[in-house]
Amino acid sequence: PNIWLWDIIDEFVYQFQAFCLYKANPSKRSAEEIEDLIELEQTQNAWNIYPVLNILYSLLTKSQINEQLKAIREGGNPDDVADEFGRSDLYFKLGYFSLIGLLRTHVLLGDYHQALQTVEYLDMDPKVFLI
Repeated sequence: PNIWLWDIIDEFVYQFQAFCLYKANPSKRSAEEIEDLIELEQTQNAWNIYPVLNILYSLLTKSQINEQLKAIREGGNPDDVADEFGRSDLYFKLGYFSLIGLLRTHVLLGDYHQALQTVEYLDMDPKVFLI
């Protein structure tokens, strides 16, 4: 179901945000937790921004959502620009929800320009949200 796809993307971005908030205030952590956070920062293996963005952008690329949304906006057929993955309803929805996840992530990072560029082809008509 579509709600599960949304929940996957939403929870992924939420977990990234929650971890960033957790590590941003080390004064409330025990010595052991601080050591763990230092180790995580040194190894860069947990909730680094680059893999988070890479995963979301990979979903956009695989789903070809921007190309499809652009075709829809121009009155064309989205299937004409999509390959077999892009034509799949599963990938279309994952790509669509990833756009919203990327919007949230860029806003959390304070990169509002990139956030708006990310959703350039997203139709903000309230009826669209009923997909």
